[in-house]
Amino acid sequence: MLSCCEALRNRQHCQIWIRHQVIKQLSPNSLAQNHNYPRSAASFSVRMSDEHTYKFDVKMTCSGCSGAITRVLEKAKNDGTSGVSSYDVSLENQEVLVTGTILYDDLLEKIKKTGKEVRSGVTVS
Repeated sequence: MLSCCEALRNRQHCQIWIRHQVIKQLSPNSLAQNHNYPRSAASFSVRMSDEHTYKFDVKMTCSGCSGAITRVLEKAKNDGTSGVSSYDVSLENQEVLVTGTILYDDLLEKIKKTGKEVRSGVTVS
C-alpha cells in the first residue's frame, strides 16, 4: 500500500506524462498534417512578435496591492526579454492594462504570482 506522499507523487507524475503526450500529439506540424492547419508555428495568425494590449480586472484593495503588480510588471519591462512594453495599474478602477509581445497566459501567470485575484482578462487589441 502506498503512503499519501507516494500516491500523490505517482499521480502528479502520471498527469505530467499525460500532458506531455497530448502536447506531442498536438504539435503545429501534426495539426497541419491532420487538420489542414498552417504547417509552421510562424504562420499562425497570432505570433509572439505581434504586440497586443491586455486588460485585466484585478482585485486590489490598497496601494500595496497595486504596488505588488507594478513591481512585477516593471521588472518584466526592464528585463527586456519578457515582452512587456508598457503598463498601467489603476487601483481606483481595479484595472491593469499591459501592452507588449508577451503571451496572454504568461502575463496572467505573472499577475497571479502576486497573490492578487484576477477576476477577468481580455485581449483588447
